[in-house]
Amino acid sequence: MNLIIMWVLIILIFMVYHAIKIEAFNASSYHRSTGKTYFQVIFDKGLKGEYLTYKELRFIEKDGNMFLFNVYLPKKSNNQETTEIDVIAVTHYGLMVFESKNYGGWIFGDENSAKWCQSLPATKGAKSQKEYFFNPINQNKGHISALNQLLEDKGINVPYWNVIVFSEHCELKKISITSPNISVVKRNDIHKAIKKINTLGSPVVSDVDILRIYENLYPYSQVSDEVKTKHIEDIKNRVKK
Repeated sequence: MNLIIMWVLIILIFMVYHAIKIEAFNASSYHRSTGKTYFQVIFDKGLKGEYLTYKELRFIEKDGNMFLFNVYLPKKSNNQETTEIDVIAVTHYGLMVFESKNYGGWIFGDENSAKWCQSLPATKGAKSQKEYFFNPINQNKGHISALNQLLEDKGINVPYWNVIVFSEHCELKKISITSPNISVVKRNDIHKAIKKINTLGSPVVSDVDILRIYENLYPYSQVSDEVKTKHIEDIKNRVKK
């Protein structure tokens, strides 16, 4: 009987815990913008990363800043293809463009290198491993270029901030950055990137312009499944070449 009571209590605690989480999630800008459910997000590594990034950033919403997620824009180099932006914060200081990375281990990278390195430590029965991945700063520069082209065509010119966000499961061992508009941080240090932007930048975007930018970009965050599928297929085709 005691065992049954214990399991009932565990189940009740589990249900209450997730009920609180679901209520908070459903009240978030992330849910309103993406339409994703709580359980869709927590069981998808990519979506969960975006949501956790938003949670670290949502304190800036109180100042009238606005968020967009999974924005698909025509590429500047080829408008038959799209580029996907994880998170955009439309703020008084300009557009903060976030690229999320879920790598573990040690991360080494230079702003001007074509590729960065992930070093995984040796484990019992396995040697240490090194994996290379495309420079995320350059990836995000492509996103910013597409954003700038789209907004410039509409007569909108604002500052852009390139922010790369790694998960808490890695260590940024050696990252070399010189450009003031670029930040590379772990998710739990994202407030440091915001502080840097607020220190280096100026509040040059009005409340009216924040709303105008948001309204121009919002449709690109609500694209059809066909657009998303083509985006994935285009990536696969580029990898094959």
